Amino acid sequence: MATPNPLVEELLKQPREVREAAVDLLLDSLDAEQADEVVFEPEVEDAWRQEILTRESSEEADIPADVVFAEIRAELHKGQ
Repeated sequence: MATPNPLVEELLKQPREVREAAVDLLLDSLDAEQADEVVFEPEVEDAWRQEILTRESSEEADIPADVVFAEIRAELHKGQ
């Protein structure tokens, strides 16, 4: 994977926690640029971050997306 600049290359070498913090900062900076976007309370953002971490650490996190989508399609077609 080609990276756009040395800063990104250096960031990719960092531990996961550092990369996650960088992503949070970058996303926050993008959100700040879009004033007409919905702004969530910090408690809501924290709750979603916790939910993401919970889902990532669950056993279901290892199931490939195509398997999940196939199961959903099968369930949807049962009702037809």
